[in-house]
Amino acid sequence: MQGAALNAAEETAFHAFVEGGIGFLDMAEIVETVMDRMHDGRSANSIEDVFSADGEARTHARELIASKEKAA
Repeated sequence: MQGAALNAAEETAFHAFVEGGIGFLDMAEIVETVMDRMHDGRSANSIEDVFSADGEARTHARELIASKEKAA
């Protein structure tokens, strides 16, 4: 599950960076914060669990990106 969350957070942060919404260093901060939020020891018992972790991580990342865009 952590791998799916990491990938989702990285992809979401990277796209925001490329689109000019966040700075380069913001990407690492967003990924770290998402991973901290997602660290709950869950394991993937099905593909649905993986998709759920992916979606949750993307949601957290988008929320963090939106807060950074408002602050800028």
